[in-house]
Amino acid sequence: MKTKLLIVFSVVMLVFTASKPRPIHIFMAGDSTMAEKVLSKNVLDSTSGVTYSEIFRERGWGMLLPEYLKKNTEVVNLAQNGRSSRTFIEQGWWEKIITQVQPGDVVIIQFGHNDGAKDKPDRYTTPEDYKTNLIRFVTETRTKGGFPILCTSIARRKFDKENKIVDVHGVYPVITREVGKEMNIPVIDMYQQTIAWLEKEGPEASKQYFHKVSNDGRSKLYPKGLDDNTHLNEAGARIVAGFFAKEVKTQNIKSISKKIKTSL
Repeated sequence: MKTKLLIVFSVVMLVFTASKPRPIHIFMAGDSTMAEKVLSKNVLDSTSGVTYSEIFRERGWGMLLPEYLKKNTEVVNLAQNGRSSRTFIEQGWWEKIITQVQPGDVVIIQFGHNDGAKDKPDRYTTPEDYKTNLIRFVTETRTKGGFPILCTSIARRKFDKENKIVDVHGVYPVITREVGKEMNIPVIDMYQQTIAWLEKEGPEASKQYFHKVSNDGRSKLYPKGLDDNTHLNEAGARIVAGFFAKEVKTQNIKSISKKIKTSL
């Protein structure tokens, strides 16, 4: 009798699970400023031979985006460290996204940091190819019935003598805006928003939002310290994710605005 009841219960659960509608998926294609990060790293002490687990405080803003979303959404963050739009395609990451996209899903696309790195030929992408890649991302997402959203790169924390952010991204944010306009695709201008934010905070206060480690030797990961002005810590990533969420509401981007929490 118990076996029969167990079988009936299992069948009911399978039917219930199968009948639940698939939540809208939000896919994220981008670089390290958006990507998932490990929460800790192991470090071997060469003197004692002991392996320590050290907290890793770098965060991509995609990691904090779920805090601004309602529960009936699923974030699939496949942004990758060090990737440009070109290498993201070449290494198969875009294929992993586009094969999963279903009608109604959202694909957030943010590149540019690594595309413009002329000193790193392994990732550099010409402006012409960058535009071609963005057009491909948008076109293929639309073909699958998904909704693409383009984002410009976030700013690097680099101030000039007048405490203004130095432009290190060149033409790449401009191209992102152009593709959005030409293809009638929403663009979240993360570059301009983060510039305004960092300049308001100023050179000193803005340090608290980036992945920095003091050089007092307490960190086994960075015994000589770390002065990172590109990657965010949790506080910075939360603010930047909030910029995205608020701008979605401001623009009333229908594909995703209803998925953003009302209280931001």
